[in-house]
Formats: sequence, structure tokens, C-alpha cells
Amino acid sequence: MEIYNHTKMYCVYAIKCNLTNKIYIGSTSNITNRLRHHISTHKNNKSTCSSQMILENRNYNVSVLRKDILTKQAAKEAEYNFIKGYGADCVNKNIPVLTDFKQYQREYQANLRKKKRLLSEQEPGDQNQLLYNK
Repeated sequence: MEIYNHTKMYCVYAIKCNLTNKIYIGSTSNITNRLRHHISTHKNNKSTCSSQMILENRNYNVSVLRKDILTKQAAKEAEYNFIKGYGADCVNKNIPVLTDFKQYQREYQANLRKKKRLLSEQEPGDQNQLLYNK
């Protein structure tokens, strides 16, 4: 089925804990489905998303921070800016990639090689910390 004169729109949303004031920021083209996914994976203990830190307190609000964003890239940029703006209150561990995917892969591989080189120079007990910290 084809829908004429329809543009897919994106939004940036926040899930904020009312107890800790910590906040999770995300972007999506379908906020209802995305929130349903956050909640269902949390309930099933299958969530690897940092939103779990907010949902586990069972006292949170959801709000749309910015809507009517025309492209996925623009949504990722807005999400990135909100994450940076909330600073230490933001629980996001994964920051949106703003470069093209090939560039991201090159930077990731270079960073991984650097960490592995540093890892070979570290004491055995310090190795896990180096691999999992940016």
C-alpha cells in the first residue's frame, strides 16, 4: 500500500525517573512501539538498554523533547545534543553516531587497536576496565 503526501517523521523523547531525576534520551519514528519495547524488555529482564536504570524504579515520566524531525540523521543529531545537554543526569551509555557508518567503523577499529595495544601493556587486573571504558 502506498500513502501519498506522507513523510515519515521522527522525534526525540525522554524517560525521566521521578526519584533520581536521571534521564534516558532516545529518538524514534514510532514512539508508541519504542516505549512498548523499552517496557517489555525491562519486564522480561532482557533489556541491555540503559533505560533500564530509569524503569527499574517504576516511577517515571515520558515526554517528547522535540518532534516533527524530517530525517533519521537529524533525529540522531538532536538526540546527541540533548544527551550532551543533560550531562551527568543522562544515563545513556550509547551515544548516537553522527558520522557516516564507514567513518564510524574506521574510528571504532582504530580505537579498538589502540585499546588492545594499551591492554598488552597493562597489568592483568586492569584489562577489563580498559576494554569496557571509553
